[in-house]
Amino acid sequence: MAARPALLVHRDAFSEIPLEDMYYMMEIAVNNLPKARKESYLAQAGTMGGHKITDILFTNSFQVALGDHDGFHYGNFPEVSLLNHDCRPNLAFFVDQNLTHYTHAVRDIEPGEELTISYIDALQARSIRQERTRNSLGFPCACPHCTLSKKDSDASDDRLLAISRIESELSDFSSQASSPAMIEEYMSLYRTERLEHNVAGAYTLAALNYNLFGKAGMAKKYAQLSIEAGLLESGPDAADVREMRILADYPKSHWSWNIKPHRLDESDTDPLCNHIAMVDLTIRNLTATPLELKVVERFEGESPSNVSADDVKSLASNLTSKIGDIFNSSSNAVSLNVQIKGEAPDRKDVSILLKPFETCATDIRVADPGREVLRLTFESEGHQYQADVPSASRKSTTMKKINGAPNEYTAIYIQAGGCLSIFSSAHLSRWMGEIRDEYPLTALSIPGTHNSPTCHVALPSVRCQAVGVRDQLGNGVRFLDVRVSVSQDDSELTLVHSAFPIALTGSKYFRELVDTIYSFLYANPSEAIIMSVKREGTGRGTDQKLSKLLKEKFYNEKRWYTDPRIPKLGEVRGKIILLRRHINDESLNREWGGRGWGLDGSVWPDNCEDGRVGSGIARVQDFYEIDQSTNIKKKIEFARKHLERAAEGVCRLPGHEGFRKDAPITPFFINFLSASNFFNANCWPEKIAAKANPAIIEYLCSRHGISGKGPAGLKVGDAATGIVVTDWVGYRGDWDLIRCIVGWNAKLQLKH
Repeated sequence: MAARPALLVHRDAFSEIPLEDMYYMMEIAVNNLPKARKESYLAQAGTMGGHKITDILFTNSFQVALGDHDGFHYGNFPEVSLLNHDCRPNLAFFVDQNLTHYTHAVRDIEPGEELTISYIDALQARSIRQERTRNSLGFPCACPHCTLSKKDSDASDDRLLAISRIESELSDFSSQASSPAMIEEYMSLYRTERLEHNVAGAYTLAALNYNLFGKAGMAKKYAQLSIEAGLLESGPDAADVREMRILADYPKSHWSWNIKPHRLDESDTDPLCNHIAMVDLTIRNLTATPLELKVVERFEGESPSNVSADDVKSLASNLTSKIGDIFNSSSNAVSLNVQIKGEAPDRKDVSILLKPFETCATDIRVADPGREVLRLTFESEGHQYQADVPSASRKSTTMKKINGAPNEYTAIYIQAGGCLSIFSSAHLSRWMGEIRDEYPLTALSIPGTHNSPTCHVALPSVRCQAVGVRDQLGNGVRFLDVRVSVSQDDSELTLVHSAFPIALTGSKYFRELVDTIYSFLYANPSEAIIMSVKREGTGRGTDQKLSKLLKEKFYNEKRWYTDPRIPKLGEVRGKIILLRRHINDESLNREWGGRGWGLDGSVWPDNCEDGRVGSGIARVQDFYEIDQSTNIKKKIEFARKHLERAAEGVCRLPGHEGFRKDAPITPFFINFLSASNFFNANCWPEKIAAKANPAIIEYLCSRHGISGKGPAGLKVGDAATGIVVTDWVGYRGDWDLIRCIVGWNAKLQLKH
C-alpha cells in the first residue's frame, strides 16, 4: 500500500509560531482539503485532548524527513492510521523522500486476518511495551503477544534477553566470544519471536559476522536476506541495503572479510585455527598520584548467574536490534561482567611504575573474555589497592583498599583494546572543592545534562534523563540545560521540552527546580552550577519577558552570578551562573556597566559540528538531527572531535611559565551527546544515549589526553573535556560517564 500525506507540518513550527496562529493555519489547511480527504482526517482519533486538528496530528503522525538538515515534519496519512497496533505485526512500513508512505506484508496473511503495524519498538519486554503504549498512546497494549500467559510471556522475555546478550557480542567486532553457532542461535531466536517486521538489522549483523569469519557463502546468504527485508522495512535507499548489496556481490572485497580470528566450534565444518590472538594490557594512570603495579593474579572466570527479573526488563528495554542502519551503531566496547571462580592458578610479582597521567603498554596478556579475570594489586604512597579486570559488574568499580589505604580510585576496563584506566574517585557531590579558586570555569572538565528536568513519565521522545536534578547534582553534574514556556498573562515558568510538557502527570515549574538547586548549594557551598535557560513551548510570552521574570522573580545576589563575563571558580562557589539562550529586555542591557546581564548565548549555533556562540563565549557541538540517513556514528565522531579541541587548551595562572595578564580566556567547549528523532523509536534520547555514552567512555579512557590520538591528531594541552552534556546518565546507578569527565580535572592538580 502506498499513501500520500493529508497534512505535513514542520516540527519546529509549534515552538517558533504562537499557538493560536498555528491553530488558525492548520484549520485553514484542513478545511481546504478535498471533502473526502478532510473527512478522513477528522475521523481519526486523538489521545491528548485540546485542539482537535493538532491532537489528531500528534497522535497519528509518521516521520517525514525532507533533506538532511532541519527537515523533520509531522506527516499524517489517514489511510495508514486505520491500521491497529500489534507487537508482532504482519506489516512493515517506511516513508521515502517523495512523501510516500509504503506498507508491505512481511509474511503470509490469512483471509480475514487483521492488517497491523507496530507503533513502538516491539523488541522490549512485555511490561516495558505496555508501559510505553500506556504513557505515549493512552492505552496498555492488548495485542495477542501481550496477552500471552505469564509462562509464555516470561519465556518470550527470556528470549529477548538472550537476543540482547548475543547482539552485544556480535556488534563488538573485536569480541573473541562470537562464533558461527552464536550467529545461528541469534537468528533462531528472531524466528521464534516472530520478528519478521524488524529483521533486516539482524540479517545485516549475521552477514557481517560470517564475513568476519571468512565464510563467503553464509555471508552472501544473509546479505541477500537483509536486502529483501530492508527493502520492505526501509526502502531501496537505506544505508544497510546499499552496504549489503556490496557485500552480497563482493564478500571478499568487503572491509569485513576474514578479519576476525576463528574459534573452534562444533557446528562449524570449516577447518578453524584454535589459536586466539590476544592483546596485551595497557594501563592508564589518570590520577595525580604515582602508582606501581606489584602483583598480577589470573583466575578462571564465569558470568554471574543470578540475573534478576529487573535485569531482564532492563536489558530487554535497551535492545539495539531494531537499528535502521546497523552501521550507525557503536560497538559495546566497555567490558562485560565476569566473576572469579576458584583459586588463582597463576600469580606473578611485577614492578611496573606509572607516573601521574602516564599510559603504559605492558606485556601482560589480557583476560580471555568471558573466561578469565585478572586481579591487579597496585601500590601508592606505601598503601595497596586491588582491581579485578574485568569486574563482576558492567559498571566501573572502586578499587579495593588493602589494610586501611586512604585514597579512592575508580577502575574502568575497556575490553576493545585491553585498556584499564584508573581515575581518582572524587567526592562527586563536592568535586569542585578540590580545584583552586583561580581557575576560570572554562579550564574545568564539567559534566552536564541535556533537558535536565525531563526525568518524569512523559512521551519517550520528550524524556531525556533517568533521574531527577537533585540526584544529578549529587553525582557530579554541574551544567543544567533548562527550557521554559513563558505565558503572556502570569509569571509562572513551566518546564517544557520543545512544544511538550515534561510530565504527563501535570506541569512542573521552574521555581521548584530553582529551590532544588538552592538546597544543593546550601549543602555543598564549594560547588557552582551553570544553568542554560531557553524559551520554548507554546506560551506566547517573549524572550524579553523571560529575562525580566528571571531578574525580578528569581535573581538574588547571593545565589546568582549574572555578570556577562566568564568567571573564575572562586567568584561563583555556591552560585548559579546564568547562561541565557534568550534575548534580554532592553532595560537589562544597561546592567553591569552597560555590558548586559548574564552570559550571552542568545545567538546560538544550530545543529552544528563546531559552531560559535555569537558573543564568543563558547564553541558548540550540537549535531542532533538523527534518522536512518544520518549516521549515529557521525554524531559520536563529532563529539570525539570536540573533546579533542577542548583538550588542546592550556590555562596559565600567575606564576606559570608563559602567563600573560592580558591573555584572553579560552571559551567554553560545550559538547552535546544528545540527539533525537521524534518519529523513530530507535532514535529517541534513551536509545541514542545507549550508543553515545559507552562510546565516549571508551574515548575518554583510551584516547583522550594523548597527543596525536584524537580524530584530528591534535596536540594535548591541559586535557580538559569542556562541558559534556549528556542524556540518561545515572540509569540503574551507572554514573561512569560522569566519573570519567570529573576525573580529568585531576590534571589541573599537576600544575602546582
